[in-house]
Amino acid sequence: MISRVAITVKDLARSVEFYSKVLNFTHVGSYAIKSPAANRLFGMVNEGQKLSVEFAVMSLGDEIIELMEFQASATTGEIPSDSASNDLWFQHLAIVVADMETAWEHLKMFDIENISPTPQTLPSYLDAAGISAYYFKDPDGHVLELIHFPTGKGASKWHGAKEGLFLGIDHTAIVVRNTADGVPFYQNLGFAAESQTENYGPQQEMLNQVKGARQLITRLASGQGMGVEFLDFINPDTGRPFPKSTHPHDLIHWHTVIEVDELRAIVERIGEKGYEVVSTEIAAFSDWKGDRYRGFIARDMDGHAAMICEKLTPGF
Repeated sequence: MISRVAITVKDLARSVEFYSKVLNFTHVGSYAIKSPAANRLFGMVNEGQKLSVEFAVMSLGDEIIELMEFQASATTGEIPSDSASNDLWFQHLAIVVADMETAWEHLKMFDIENISPTPQTLPSYLDAAGISAYYFKDPDGHVLELIHFPTGKGASKWHGAKEGLFLGIDHTAIVVRNTADGVPFYQNLGFAAESQTENYGPQQEMLNQVKGARQLITRLASGQGMGVEFLDFINPDTGRPFPKSTHPHDLIHWHTVIEVDELRAIVERIGEKGYEVVSTEIAAFSDWKGDRYRGFIARDMDGHAAMICEKLTPGF
Protein backbone atom coordinates (compact mmCIF):
# COMPACT_ATOMS: atom_id res chain seq x y z
CA MET A 1 0.00 0.00 0.00
CA ILE A 2 1.02 3.63 -0.47
CA SER A 3 1.75 5.09 2.94
CA ARG A 4 2.77 8.53 1.67
CA VAL A 5 4.37 10.53 -1.13
CA ALA A 6 7.67 12.40 -0.60
CA ILE A 7 8.68 15.55 -2.49
CA THR A 8 12.10 17.21 -2.61
CA VAL A 9 11.90 20.92 -1.71
CA LYS A 10 14.41 23.74 -1.63
CA ASP A 11 13.32 25.44 1.61
CA LEU A 12 11.57 23.17 4.12
CA ALA A 13 10.15 26.00 6.25
CA ARG A 14 8.72 27.76 3.20
CA SER A 15 7.07 24.56 1.94
CA VAL A 16 5.61 23.69 5.34
CA GLU A 17 4.07 27.18 5.49
CA PHE A 18 2.62 26.84 1.97
CA TYR A 19 1.00 23.46 2.52
CA SER A 20 -0.29 24.53 5.94
CA LYS A 21 -1.69 27.95 5.06
CA VAL A 22 -2.81 27.41 1.48
CA LEU A 23 -4.05 23.82 1.62
CA ASN A 24 -4.78 23.26 5.32
CA PHE A 25 -2.28 20.44 5.80
CA THR A 26 -1.17 19.82 9.39
CA HIS A 27 2.51 19.48 10.28
CA VAL A 28 2.42 16.31 12.39
CA GLY A 29 6.09 15.48 12.79
CA SER A 30 9.69 15.80 11.68
CA TYR A 31 12.62 13.43 11.43
CA ALA A 32 15.94 13.01 9.64
CA ILE A 33 17.80 10.25 7.86
CA LYS A 34 21.54 10.76 8.17
CA SER A 35 24.74 9.24 6.85
CA PRO A 36 25.55 6.45 6.26
CA ALA A 37 21.93 5.27 5.85
CA ALA A 38 20.96 8.39 3.85
CA ASN A 39 23.86 8.02 1.41
CA ARG A 40 22.98 4.37 0.80
CA LEU A 41 19.21 4.89 0.57
CA PHE A 42 19.41 7.81 -1.86
CA GLY A 43 22.29 6.35 -3.86
CA MET A 44 24.64 9.24 -3.14
CA VAL A 45 27.67 7.41 -1.75
CA ASN A 46 29.99 9.14 -4.19
CA GLU A 47 29.03 12.66 -3.17
CA GLY A 48 32.17 12.90 -1.04
CA GLN A 49 30.25 14.10 2.00
CA LYS A 50 27.95 12.85 4.72
CA LEU A 51 24.36 13.27 3.67
CA SER A 52 21.49 14.32 5.92
CA VAL A 53 17.88 14.57 4.74
CA GLU A 54 15.35 16.51 6.83
CA PHE A 55 11.68 15.52 6.58
CA ALA A 56 8.51 17.43 7.49
CA VAL A 57 5.49 15.13 7.72
CA MET A 58 2.22 16.74 6.63
CA SER A 59 -1.25 15.24 6.99
CA LEU A 60 -4.53 16.02 5.26
CA GLY A 61 -7.47 13.89 6.29
CA ASP A 62 -6.26 10.28 6.35
CA GLU A 63 -3.33 10.85 3.99
CA ILE A 64 0.30 11.80 4.53
CA ILE A 65 2.96 13.51 2.44
CA GLU A 66 6.58 14.23 3.30
CA LEU A 67 8.51 17.33 2.32
CA MET A 68 12.24 16.63 2.26
CA GLU A 69 15.21 18.96 2.18
CA PHE A 70 18.67 17.60 1.45
CA GLN A 71 21.47 18.94 3.63
CA ALA A 72 25.19 18.75 2.75
CA SER A 73 24.54 17.84 -0.88
CA ALA A 74 24.94 19.42 -4.27
CA THR A 75 22.73 22.40 -5.15
CA THR A 76 19.19 21.25 -5.75
CA GLY A 77 18.40 21.24 -9.48
CA GLU A 78 15.40 23.24 -10.67
CA ILE A 79 12.37 21.76 -12.41
CA PRO A 80 12.59 22.66 -16.13
CA SER A 81 10.74 25.93 -16.63
CA ASP A 82 9.12 24.64 -19.83
CA SER A 83 7.77 21.46 -18.22
CA ALA A 84 4.55 20.22 -19.80
CA SER A 85 1.82 17.97 -18.46
CA ASN A 86 2.73 15.19 -20.91
CA ASP A 87 6.46 15.07 -20.02
CA LEU A 88 7.38 11.77 -18.39
CA TRP A 89 8.64 13.46 -15.21
CA PHE A 90 5.15 14.86 -14.60
CA GLN A 91 3.61 13.83 -11.28
CA HIS A 92 0.91 15.41 -9.16
CA LEU A 93 -1.09 14.98 -5.98
CA ALA A 94 -4.88 15.05 -6.34
CA ILE A 95 -6.27 16.93 -3.34
CA VAL A 96 -10.00 16.37 -2.84
CA VAL A 97 -12.11 19.42 -2.02
CA ALA A 98 -15.67 19.63 -0.72
CA ASP A 99 -16.55 22.52 -3.06
CA MET A 100 -14.46 23.52 -6.08
CA GLU A 101 -15.56 27.13 -6.41
CA THR A 102 -14.91 27.83 -2.74
CA ALA A 103 -11.50 26.13 -2.93
CA TRP A 104 -10.54 28.12 -6.02
CA GLU A 105 -11.57 31.40 -4.40
CA HIS A 106 -9.46 30.40 -1.39
CA LEU A 107 -6.39 29.77 -3.56
CA LYS A 108 -6.82 33.16 -5.26
CA MET A 109 -6.01 34.78 -1.91
CA PHE A 110 -2.41 33.56 -2.30
CA ASP A 111 0.35 34.06 -4.84
CA ILE A 112 -0.30 30.81 -6.72
CA GLU A 113 1.17 29.90 -10.10
CA ASN A 114 -1.68 28.30 -12.01
CA ILE A 115 -1.58 25.83 -14.89
CA SER A 116 -5.31 25.65 -15.55
CA PRO A 117 -6.79 29.13 -16.05
CA THR A 118 -9.91 28.12 -14.09
CA PRO A 119 -11.39 24.90 -12.66
CA GLN A 120 -12.65 22.59 -15.40
CA THR A 121 -15.71 20.32 -15.18
CA LEU A 122 -15.56 17.25 -17.43
CA PRO A 123 -18.48 17.03 -19.89
CA SER A 124 -21.38 14.59 -20.02
CA TYR A 125 -19.97 12.45 -22.86
CA LEU A 126 -17.11 11.16 -20.66
CA ASP A 127 -17.23 8.39 -18.06
CA ALA A 128 -15.69 10.94 -15.67
CA ALA A 129 -18.52 13.41 -16.34
CA GLY A 130 -19.11 15.94 -13.60
CA ILE A 131 -15.69 15.65 -11.98
CA SER A 132 -14.06 19.07 -11.71
CA ALA A 133 -10.33 19.72 -11.42
CA TYR A 134 -7.75 22.48 -11.37
CA TYR A 135 -3.94 22.32 -11.81
CA PHE A 136 -1.49 24.68 -10.09
CA LYS A 137 2.04 24.67 -8.61
CA ASP A 138 3.65 24.81 -5.19
CA PRO A 139 6.56 27.24 -4.52
CA ASP A 140 9.12 24.83 -6.03
CA GLY A 141 7.11 24.16 -9.18
CA HIS A 142 5.61 20.80 -8.19
CA VAL A 143 2.21 20.25 -9.77
CA LEU A 144 -0.83 19.88 -7.53
CA GLU A 145 -4.44 19.23 -8.46
CA LEU A 146 -7.66 20.15 -6.75
CA ILE A 147 -10.37 17.62 -7.56
CA HIS A 148 -14.06 17.46 -6.67
CA PHE A 149 -16.17 14.33 -7.08
CA PRO A 150 -19.92 14.76 -7.62
CA THR A 151 -22.38 12.27 -6.13
CA GLY A 152 -21.78 8.82 -7.57
CA LYS A 153 -18.16 9.49 -8.56
CA GLY A 154 -14.96 8.78 -6.66
CA ALA A 155 -14.49 6.76 -3.47
CA SER A 156 -17.32 6.68 -0.96
CA LYS A 157 -15.03 8.27 1.66
CA TRP A 158 -15.23 11.58 -0.18
CA HIS A 159 -18.99 11.72 0.28
CA GLY A 160 -19.18 11.05 4.01
CA ALA A 161 -19.63 13.54 6.82
CA LYS A 162 -16.16 15.11 6.54
CA GLU A 163 -15.44 18.57 7.86
CA GLY A 164 -13.46 21.25 6.09
CA LEU A 165 -12.82 22.37 2.55
CA PHE A 166 -9.72 20.24 1.81
CA LEU A 167 -10.57 16.61 2.56
CA GLY A 168 -7.55 14.46 1.72
CA ILE A 169 -5.53 13.00 -1.14
CA ASP A 170 -7.22 10.66 -3.61
CA HIS A 171 -4.17 9.67 -5.67
CA THR A 172 -0.82 10.58 -7.09
CA ALA A 173 -0.76 10.71 -10.89
CA ILE A 174 2.20 9.96 -13.16
CA VAL A 175 2.66 10.22 -16.91
CA VAL A 176 3.55 6.90 -18.54
CA ARG A 177 4.67 6.14 -22.07
CA ASN A 178 2.55 3.00 -22.33
CA THR A 179 0.04 1.71 -19.79
CA ALA A 180 0.56 -2.00 -20.46
CA ASP A 181 4.33 -1.63 -20.12
CA GLY A 182 4.05 0.43 -16.93
CA VAL A 183 1.68 -1.80 -14.94
CA PRO A 184 4.04 -4.76 -14.16
CA PHE A 185 6.34 -2.69 -11.89
CA TYR A 186 3.39 -1.89 -9.63
CA GLN A 187 1.93 -5.39 -9.89
CA ASN A 188 5.19 -6.61 -8.35
CA LEU A 189 4.35 -4.38 -5.38
CA GLY A 190 0.82 -5.69 -4.92
CA PHE A 191 -1.15 -3.21 -7.04
CA ALA A 192 -3.97 -4.03 -9.45
CA ALA A 193 -5.89 -1.97 -11.99
CA GLU A 194 -9.10 -0.67 -10.40
CA SER A 195 -10.62 1.48 -13.15
CA GLN A 196 -9.88 2.99 -16.53
CA THR A 197 -11.32 6.02 -18.32
CA GLU A 198 -10.51 8.09 -21.38
CA ASN A 199 -10.61 11.88 -21.07
CA TYR A 200 -10.60 14.32 -23.98
CA GLY A 201 -12.18 17.52 -25.19
CA PRO A 202 -11.71 21.25 -24.58
CA GLN A 203 -12.02 20.95 -20.81
CA GLN A 204 -9.18 18.42 -20.67
CA GLU A 205 -7.03 20.68 -22.86
CA MET A 206 -7.68 23.64 -20.58
CA LEU A 207 -7.02 21.57 -17.46
CA ASN A 208 -3.49 20.48 -18.32
CA GLN A 209 -2.68 23.01 -21.04
CA VAL A 210 -1.82 20.38 -23.65
CA LYS A 211 -3.39 21.09 -27.05
CA GLY A 212 -5.52 18.23 -28.34
CA ALA A 213 -5.06 16.29 -25.08
CA ARG A 214 -6.58 12.81 -25.05
CA GLN A 215 -5.60 10.63 -22.09
CA LEU A 216 -6.11 7.03 -21.09
CA ILE A 217 -6.30 7.18 -17.27
CA THR A 218 -5.79 3.95 -15.32
CA ARG A 219 -6.14 3.82 -11.55
CA LEU A 220 -4.07 1.26 -9.64
CA ALA A 221 -4.74 0.46 -6.00
CA SER A 222 -3.42 -1.80 -3.25
CA GLY A 223 -5.49 -2.09 -0.10
CA GLN A 224 -5.97 1.10 1.88
CA GLY A 225 -4.37 4.44 1.12
CA MET A 226 -4.23 6.62 -1.94
CA GLY A 227 -4.00 5.16 -5.44
CA VAL A 228 -1.65 5.66 -8.37
CA GLU A 229 -3.09 6.96 -11.63
CA PHE A 230 -1.36 6.42 -14.97
CA LEU A 231 -1.76 9.30 -17.43
CA ASP A 232 -1.13 7.78 -20.87
CA PHE A 233 -1.31 10.39 -23.62
CA ILE A 234 -2.99 9.01 -26.73
CA ASN A 235 -2.77 12.47 -28.28
CA PRO A 236 -0.39 14.20 -28.48
CA ASP A 237 2.32 11.62 -27.90
CA THR A 238 4.07 11.46 -24.54
CA GLY A 239 6.56 14.31 -24.11
CA ARG A 240 10.19 14.28 -23.04
CA PRO A 241 11.75 11.38 -21.11
CA PHE A 242 12.81 11.52 -17.49
CA PRO A 243 16.28 13.16 -17.38
CA LYS A 244 18.93 10.47 -16.89
CA SER A 245 20.97 12.78 -14.66
CA THR A 246 18.19 13.17 -12.06
CA HIS A 247 19.18 12.62 -8.42
CA PRO A 248 16.96 12.55 -5.31
CA HIS A 249 18.21 16.00 -4.23
CA ASP A 250 16.85 17.56 -7.45
CA LEU A 251 13.49 19.32 -7.24
CA ILE A 252 12.16 17.14 -10.04
CA HIS A 253 12.35 14.15 -7.67
CA TRP A 254 9.27 12.66 -6.02
CA HIS A 255 9.02 9.19 -4.59
CA THR A 256 5.99 7.19 -3.61
CA VAL A 257 6.49 5.30 -0.35
CA ILE A 258 5.08 1.79 -0.75
CA GLU A 259 5.01 -0.57 2.22
CA VAL A 260 5.37 -4.28 1.45
CA ASP A 261 5.86 -7.60 3.18
CA GLU A 262 8.86 -9.78 2.35
CA LEU A 263 11.13 -7.01 1.12
CA ARG A 264 13.88 -9.41 0.06
CA ALA A 265 11.57 -11.12 -2.41
CA ILE A 266 10.63 -7.73 -3.88
CA VAL A 267 14.32 -6.84 -4.25
CA GLU A 268 14.90 -10.04 -6.19
CA ARG A 269 11.93 -9.45 -8.50
CA ILE A 270 12.90 -5.84 -9.19
CA GLY A 271 16.46 -6.93 -9.95
CA GLU A 272 15.44 -9.82 -12.17
CA LYS A 273 13.25 -7.57 -14.30
CA GLY A 274 15.99 -4.98 -14.78
CA TYR A 275 14.39 -1.92 -13.18
CA GLU A 276 16.78 0.84 -12.17
CA VAL A 277 17.69 0.79 -8.47
CA VAL A 278 18.70 4.16 -7.00
CA SER A 279 19.87 2.89 -3.61
CA THR A 280 23.28 1.28 -3.30
CA GLU A 281 21.87 -1.17 -0.74
CA ILE A 282 18.92 -1.72 1.55
CA ALA A 283 19.04 0.86 4.35
CA ALA A 284 17.38 0.98 7.78
CA PHE A 285 15.81 4.16 9.17
CA SER A 286 13.26 5.41 11.70
CA ASP A 287 10.25 7.58 10.87
CA TRP A 288 8.70 10.46 12.87
CA LYS A 289 6.85 8.04 15.15
CA GLY A 290 9.99 6.05 15.93
CA ASP A 291 8.88 3.06 13.85
CA ARG A 292 11.77 1.24 12.19
CA TYR A 293 11.87 0.39 8.51
CA ARG A 294 14.27 -0.96 5.95
CA GLY A 295 13.94 -0.14 2.30
CA PHE A 296 15.37 0.94 -1.01
CA ILE A 297 14.46 3.23 -3.89
CA ALA A 298 13.85 1.98 -7.43
CA ARG A 299 12.46 3.55 -10.60
CA ASP A 300 9.66 2.26 -12.78
CA MET A 301 10.33 1.95 -16.49
CA ASP A 302 9.43 5.61 -17.09
CA GLY A 303 11.71 6.95 -14.33
CA HIS A 304 9.23 7.56 -11.49
CA ALA A 305 10.74 6.65 -8.12
CA ALA A 306 9.28 4.44 -5.42
CA MET A 307 10.69 3.90 -1.94
CA ILE A 308 9.83 0.28 -1.22
CA CYS A 309 10.03 -0.48 2.47
CA GLU A 310 9.16 -3.04 5.11
CA LYS A 311 8.28 -2.27 8.71
CA LEU A 312 10.58 -3.97 11.18
CA THR A 313 9.40 -5.69 14.34
CA PRO A 314 10.51 -4.05 17.60
CA GLY A 315 14.00 -5.05 18.65
CA PHE A 316 15.09 -5.96 15.12
